[in-house]
Amino acid sequence: MSSPLLSVINAIDSFRLVAGNNPPLQLLQCFLYVASVRECKQGVLQEVTGMSEASCSRMTKWLGHTKTDGSPGLALIRAEPDPTFWKRNVLTLTKKGEQLAELIESNLNA
Repeated sequence: MSSPLLSVINAIDSFRLVAGNNPPLQLLQCFLYVASVRECKQGVLQEVTGMSEASCSRMTKWLGHTKTDGSPGLALIRAEPDPTFWKRNVLTLTKKGEQLAELIESNLNA
């Protein structure tokens, strides 16, 4: 019987295949939170993860379509303006993000 920790390693490896060899833990943490709730405000993500506003913004841009430096992001989440307050973003998974979340969940349930 394999250890549940091996399932965690496989799940992290699934994320690394998309995010690159050494993604920061904060990047994985942000992705997993959005994947677990399916929709959240960026401020809530910041509170839950304990990240600064700047770090949270960088991570969500990296997980989105375009990183802060203008280079391509991972396209795993979409950030859209909150209809109740234009300065806030609502984060949801893209189709690619949904597929990765399903793969990670299947690795954890294996």
